[in-house]
Amino acid sequence: MDEVAERFLEEEAVVKVPGLDPLDRARFGRLVRQCASNWLLHPRVGLRVTRGRYGMALQFEGPLGGKVISLFSLRALHKAKEYRFVGPNPDRKRLDLDTKSLEGLERLRDLFEALLSGKEGAGETINALLNGTRTPDLVPLVEETRRLLDGGHDGPAPAPVRSRKRAALRPRPVGERLALPESSSNASTDVDALPTAPTARVSGLRLACSDPKAVTDFWARVLKTRPEERDDEGQSVFVLEGVTLRVTRELDKDERRAHGWNSPSKVPGFGLVPTLGVSDFDLCLRRARRMKTAVVSEDVKARRFVVSDPAGHAMEITEA
Repeated sequence: MDEVAERFLEEEAVVKVPGLDPLDRARFGRLVRQCASNWLLHPRVGLRVTRGRYGMALQFEGPLGGKVISLFSLRALHKAKEYRFVGPNPDRKRLDLDTKSLEGLERLRDLFEALLSGKEGAGETINALLNGTRTPDLVPLVEETRRLLDGGHDGPAPAPVRSRKRAALRPRPVGERLALPESSSNASTDVDALPTAPTARVSGLRLACSDPKAVTDFWARVLKTRPEERDDEGQSVFVLEGVTLRVTRELDKDERRAHGWNSPSKVPGFGLVPTLGVSDFDLCLRRARRMKTAVVSEDVKARRFVVSDPAGHAMEITEA
């Protein structure tokens, strides 16, 4: 994922917003990663962060009609405790675009209106609320927008090799990262990569996150078990079938140094997805499905599925 999107998520994750549902923040982070990964398949697009009195936004920019403009944005409105999708560009009629480009943007607006729920207003731009359990699938909208761009009519272009390599080595945003002092495996919530990512069985795993309580509650629900230990902050220890799962707060500077990570940028990024074997596979899958956005991929015949928790940690669940 692009460094701009990573910095955006890192900055957004540390903003304290009293009353904001941490699950909404985790879902927003997942949407940003999905949209950014798909958007950057076009060779001439970019991302830009803007900040205002009400929050911050990630602008998705690209070439259209010979100009580079913002097509849509994902906004974190901290003052209102809301996450929103806004597009197409509300100023498009003042950008001196040609008729073909304007007509394409109008078709996009109609598509956004048809596919997005929780939208407000009936003007030039769709402003859709993203908070709530029914997270929309924005990838089809991003793909259609990308096809509209100059140079994007022949289908998606391959991602630049250097960009993909850099994204694979960069860390997950603060609060969205899997720290692994007890295991050499790692996790990713890149939806495109997860179904084919290599997996590894582990005996010990530590999930470092900004909201241990939400992550502990998630795994207790999916695995239908109570943690052996749990403190007031939600930090916990699950003793499972051959695996010890620890949910802790984020690693501080001294802890990172102890593990050989001099800064957050040195923490391993994309790698192995840990595998956990469970005795009642069907029950775990049903419980994960009930949480709507928890299941990233599944293969019932192979008796496996990949689940992502509120902090973005991914894990493959298989039948023991």
